[in-house]
Amino acid sequence: MHLKTVWILLCMTLVFSFSSLYAKQHTGEFRKFDPGLISERIPNTQLRVHKIGKVQMSITNYGYFGSQLENSFIDPETGQIAPSCQYPFRSDKEHLFQGALWVGAIVSGDTLVSVGTDGWQHIQEMYPDSGLSGAIIKRSAVPNHPDYDPKAISDIDYVATFYDTLTDQQYVAHDPVDNRPHLPLGLKIRQESYSWADPDFDDFIIFRYILTNIGDNHLEDAYIGLYFDCDVLYRTYSSNELGFGDDVSGHIITQDSCTGENINIAWSADNDGEPTGGFWSSESVQSTFGVSLLDFPGQSQLSFNWWVSEQYQPELYDWGPMKQENYRDFGTGGMGTPEGDKNKYYLMSNGEHDYDQMFCGIDHTSEGWFPPPADALVNRIAGGYDTRFLFSFGSFDLMPSDSLEFSFVVALGNNLHQYPDAFSNLYDSDNPQLFYEALYFYNLVNTVMAAREKFTMLGLYTCGDFNRDGNISITDVVSIINYVFLNKTPCYGQENDDYNCDDTLNMVDIIYLINYLFRGGDSPCDPDGDGEPEC
Repeated sequence: MHLKTVWILLCMTLVFSFSSLYAKQHTGEFRKFDPGLISERIPNTQLRVHKIGKVQMSITNYGYFGSQLENSFIDPETGQIAPSCQYPFRSDKEHLFQGALWVGAIVSGDTLVSVGTDGWQHIQEMYPDSGLSGAIIKRSAVPNHPDYDPKAISDIDYVATFYDTLTDQQYVAHDPVDNRPHLPLGLKIRQESYSWADPDFDDFIIFRYILTNIGDNHLEDAYIGLYFDCDVLYRTYSSNELGFGDDVSGHIITQDSCTGENINIAWSADNDGEPTGGFWSSESVQSTFGVSLLDFPGQSQLSFNWWVSEQYQPELYDWGPMKQENYRDFGTGGMGTPEGDKNKYYLMSNGEHDYDQMFCGIDHTSEGWFPPPADALVNRIAGGYDTRFLFSFGSFDLMPSDSLEFSFVVALGNNLHQYPDAFSNLYDSDNPQLFYEALYFYNLVNTVMAAREKFTMLGLYTCGDFNRDGNISITDVVSIINYVFLNKTPCYGQENDDYNCDDTLNMVDIIYLINYLFRGGDSPCDPDGDGEPEC
């Protein structure tokens, strides 16, 4: 760090005498939700399909992604079977069975988790309101589009609002693991999803969320999980039953060359790309599915966990990596599927970054992990299985009426598999590195970087996040000082930032941001403290 920067920071430290750092959520008006209203009427559950770019993806207004590859899910705009997450457009190459939003927190000493779906017990705990107020809104930023709306963000937006407050067991099943009915956190969830036709930005869907605590309870140590069960296959009805059992998942970290920030990407793909007779064909699925955070609150801890599920013999086949220091008995005999609220919360909050699936045959005990699965199972898991992953972040507190925002991208990268014989010739569960090095992650990384660029262009990042690393911290103060006093060129148009709404980015904004971080001052871009950004 430049000596001048250090001097300025030291002076500010003495002036403000801050002592502790905390993440402050947005506050403002909110609508109390009466769960009795929705329990007396039918939730207006809906599905829509993003299909303007290369990615065709089903989204819902009940905390759920994808269509389970079921023919019964219909795109209401076309009357055709809804793709789950098809890429490229109209290729019949699917990448997703289902996904869901998970939110967990400690409420009065109890551990509660609400899920769009749990992935195993067929439990759904998020629902929209009934009637028109629960409907998904379609809008477009394209002026001549029939759904044009000046508030739209992308070529096609879908906006949904849903809640975790429904307790009617006609819709929300009694949890057989916790042996109790659903206990809501008291959340209102606004989900916006964006897609583009521009070939520079058509390989991804951006999701943006606003979570509001509409209940009376303080939600402590809250975590958010993004759950995905990725079945990567060519969607022919004769081969569906075979396509979901040979997928691999993992986690890569790359670096934003402009900001220097580490970018975390969770991914899933078919194990070999499905060559035919040793060659690529129109039925080969060489691409990969990825998820990466674009914006999240506070100093979040990130976790990545993957596992395979087995209902009938979990003690043999239900497995996932686990740190010895984090050992938890899931109560099922296995080390994979997190059933019940406490197990789900454990997985969201464990802070682990699991090693990639294809490396599970390697002994990682020296790094603190439990031993590999049984010898008879190693090849079955490491070489491709029916795998799920959870990408999580937290923790943060939500007082009644408080809100927080976060955003992530679902990104598709083509040609992960370059050579049709790579898996058959190179893969070895005892030495998977040779095969791993033959995988081409470059296109997936480029898609994520394009999404980050688009996200920044849209101005959807959190006010005060000067270095665009997804959270507001002292590093943003350092970056602003470097820009204001040392004329360091910013990466993503930060010269247009203005946190106290005086139309200038200067020393006053630095003071304003420090007051927010360390002295409980008003949020960036909200000088009147009403919870609504002013600039």
